[in-house]
Amino acid sequence: MDYIKVGQIIGTFGIRGEIKLFPITSDINRFDRPVEYYIGIDGPTVTVGKYRQDKNILIIKFNEFDNINLVEQYKGEYLYISSDDLMELEEDQYYHHDILGLKVYENTEHIGEIIDIIENPSNDIYVVKTTEGREFYLPAVKQFIKKVDLTNRCMEVKLIQGMKDEI
Repeated sequence: MDYIKVGQIIGTFGIRGEIKLFPITSDINRFDRPVEYYIGIDGPTVTVGKYRQDKNILIIKFNEFDNINLVEQYKGEYLYISSDDLMELEEDQYYHHDILGLKVYENTEHIGEIIDIIENPSNDIYVVKTTEGREFYLPAVKQFIKKVDLTNRCMEVKLIQGMKDEI
């Protein structure tokens, strides 16, 4: 089974077993769904009883814990879901873990590989490491991204002159 990180437990909240979670997800409404979560890869399976947002973190009450002593040990652990429980995305939307590592091509020329993603309010920016070892930024917009093929782990792009100078 493949696991996907959806947050990191950064502390406890109160004495009734609530945790503070830094979300690693674009949609915090995912916690409304009745799925199993995993604390760490080998940790316990939990379900979300309720949650609320407090600035950039979530306060989560798991059904399985009712006291601070039971959750303190998980500070610093990541919260995972099974890849089978991923939310459906709209057309032309992708999870970061699907994009990272894609080979990048323009026409049939292999340009490089996506090594990182920078999140921006308007659109993500892919960091591409060229076959020569340099890096350049590729905005994740239709103007530049022509085709994403997750099956063959590649992306077809159309670069403009300024980008080509970086290669």
